[in-house]
Amino acid sequence: MPTNSEAEGVADPRHPAGGPRTGRRRAGAATLAAPAVLLLMLPACGDDGRVPLYRAEGRVEVGGEPAEGVQVVLHPADRPGDLDSLRPRGTTGPDGSFELGTFEPGDGAPAGRYVATLFWPDVPPGPTPPNDLLGGRHADPAASGLEVTIPEGPTELEPFRVEDAPRAPTRRQPPTAPDVDGMAGPGG
Repeated sequence: MPTNSEAEGVADPRHPAGGPRTGRRRAGAATLAAPAVLLLMLPACGDDGRVPLYRAEGRVEVGGEPAEGVQVVLHPADRPGDLDSLRPRGTTGPDGSFELGTFEPGDGAPAGRYVATLFWPDVPPGPTPPNDLLGGRHADPAASGLEVTIPEGPTELEPFRVEDAPRAPTRRQPPTAPDVDGMAGPGG
């Protein structure tokens, strides 16, 4: 049980270090030191540890025409089989253009040498697995033959010019839902 002097915070001669007040001083010093340490750490808060990214955009043409919906993926040329490598990617719009993104769409790509792959799905995203309108000719990094370099700074890549697709580049329509009344349509 504490003595009256301990309860009041007066030094107790039984404590050679000065009694209960010493502990309070140590706690006070630690309380003041914590904000100082936090202030020293503030400059590091802006660094998210990510590799620098540089704006990169390009274009895909098939048979001399812009190709919409082509998925472009860059694979590091120096580490082709590295599963942990960053792979910037983008999808072409109606004019065949794309912006590369690594962590988010359009945020850029790390500087370096890459092998590009192209995949042109014949159906929009959904339950039906797509076929490649390019016949898989540029889908494998080991055989695509498309090399690019992303410099340190914004860049516009040379267009990826691909010969006509091996089969007519027509998009399949996604499957339609069955008729709600269960009746077959015309001719059925």
